[in-house]
Amino acid sequence: GEAKGLEEDYVKVEEKDALTVDEDPRSPLSGVSTEAPTASHTSRGSASVLPSLRMSGVERVRKQGTTRFNLNPRKAREFLVTNGLISHTPSDFALFMLHTEGLSKRKMGEFFGKNEDFNQQCLADFLSHFDFSEMTLDDAMRKLLQAFRLPGEAQQIDRILEAFAARYFETNPGVFSHQDTVFTLAFSCIMLNTDL
Repeated sequence: GEAKGLEEDYVKVEEKDALTVDEDPRSPLSGVSTEAPTASHTSRGSASVLPSLRMSGVERVRKQGTTRFNLNPRKAREFLVTNGLISHTPSDFALFMLHTEGLSKRKMGEFFGKNEDFNQQCLADFLSHFDFSEMTLDDAMRKLLQAFRLPGEAQQIDRILEAFAARYFETNPGVFSHQDTVFTLAFSCIMLNTDL
């Protein structure tokens, strides 16, 4: 009785803290439960299962950082740095975005599209982890845009596609004679999809 009551109280707290998965229904994370397991999911219904349900300090900071990112990426970065999960470098924040589930793809796109040195360096570091070699341009764009959504502003899209063109050109030497050609084709593909 008492052990079951403790476990139910703990699960209620964890459910309250559960992350909201990205609002995009096509997201590979949509439909994935991020709630803590209940007693019915465990092999035992005793208080001894409680330690296995608790998150480590790092997991808790990452989870809180994810929630904050989905509201304000800049404040989330400050929170993550203050709590020692990442350093001040753009590469650390890019790795956080690359490897953290539950981040808003819309917020990521808006962050990458901003005309600030830190944001643009983050985008370059983020893209450096993508290998587009031997991929067609449209397949490479599809791969990239599974990671985040393009923002609505043309200038922001322009900045993101310039960085993408640089990375595609770098990983596919000899396919195009100039990086500008990659950018023009990528931008045309986006505009064509927008018009359809």
